[in-house]
Amino acid sequence: MRKLFLFTAILTICSLLSFAQNADKFNLTYVASDYIDTIDKKSVIVVLGVTPINKKDFPPVLSMKFSYKVNDETPETVLDIMNQKEKKVAVVIYGNEINEKAPKVYELIKDRFDLNPSRRIWLLGFYIQNISDDPIERLSIKYGLWEKRNQNKREEKIFEFNIRE
Repeated sequence: MRKLFLFTAILTICSLLSFAQNADKFNLTYVASDYIDTIDKKSVIVVLGVTPINKKDFPPVLSMKFSYKVNDETPETVLDIMNQKEKKVAVVIYGNEINEKAPKVYELIKDRFDLNPSRRIWLLGFYIQNISDDPIERLSIKYGLWEKRNQNKREEKIFEFNIRE
């Protein structure tokens, strides 16, 4: 009985230490979304922000796994951004120079995300189209990035939002 207690205590401590060492290396947050096609409302852009917690762990490694659910009705669809038969999702990485490279995206996010030029950031622009026959009003996406120094670790986050929220 005493050995079982000791084994459980050691296992618990190891788990806690492992969790502390593998804590998030970066913040991944929802920034904004908007319609690209404002008539049919079937094409959207979603912008996620990535900021480092520790500079040595930035930038993370881009992942191509992307999941989505439209208007709280469809089942979740999982796709590989690089290996799509029909192009539905594309991702573009923007940095602090977004105001020069993508002025329309900059206008969308400028009041929602700190673009301090002394800070390293990523803004991931997901361009989404052809995922629904109906107008996209609400979207749920699941996405994660690989850690720079441990490419076996990828934590996904789920973001649920109304377009133009």
